[in-house]
Amino acid sequence: MKEEIEELTRLFEVGKNANDQFDQLFETLVPKRLPNFLKTPQVEIGKHGFSYTRHSDSEPEHKRLVEFLETIKKHTDNWVNDVNTVLTKTEKTRYRLQFNDPQGMGSIVYVGEITDNESRLIDVINDFSRHIDELRKIIIDYEATSEQTPQTTEQAVEPASYDPKTRTIFFADEAIRFNKNAEYQSAICSLIFKKPEATWGLKDFLSVWDTQYDYLPDLQKPSDWNKVYEIIKKMNMRVASATGIKDLFKLSTKSVRLNPKYITQSKKRP
Repeated sequence: MKEEIEELTRLFEVGKNANDQFDQLFETLVPKRLPNFLKTPQVEIGKHGFSYTRHSDSEPEHKRLVEFLETIKKHTDNWVNDVNTVLTKTEKTRYRLQFNDPQGMGSIVYVGEITDNESRLIDVINDFSRHIDELRKIIIDYEATSEQTPQTTEQAVEPASYDPKTRTIFFADEAIRFNKNAEYQSAICSLIFKKPEATWGLKDFLSVWDTQYDYLPDLQKPSDWNKVYEIIKKMNMRVASATGIKDLFKLSTKSVRLNPKYITQSKKRP
């Protein structure tokens, strides 16, 4: 959840900065033209000698307007797709519905004579601005929701422990027992649970393995730390299968330790 909030916040800042630049670009590309009813009419004489009034010609459309319009449209479409990708990860359908049906006025209000392409540019920028406003509302709501921890749906989980004699992990009201001939699992558990608050480098197991020979005298120490990594990964899967908790062992490609949440009294959702 924290990762999604951080990524949505980053995309919000990217979008806000881009929208400010689009507003400035609009001011540069689109000239200020008066509506016809505000223009001072000019009296001219036609070829047959009759007088008539006409309004002065308006300033033409910027020659690179279409080019900029296509670039801005592509940028805003990509940004919307990126936001939708993150919103999908939140598994909250209402956020996607809210984001893809933005409300509000937008950042540009223009009064005056305008071309079709200029009108399209206003629509694109204002739609982008509305999406940014909706994303801000979503981030605030999502962050507030994540800070609420329901207490009524939690139950206590006993700290994890290990019995080397029976080769059994006791955790979350389950007993996970390893076979006597299971390769390395028992020895690794014996080491980790002996110092439950310690962080072990995976390579450390190679240097301390000899101390386990009195426990498993016929077991050769693993040939490299990658093998240790795969063994602990399978141990986590075994625990998860029994308890539904996937992270008893906090494992990376370089180190492992018991999850601090399960060393002392912790909470588990049923």
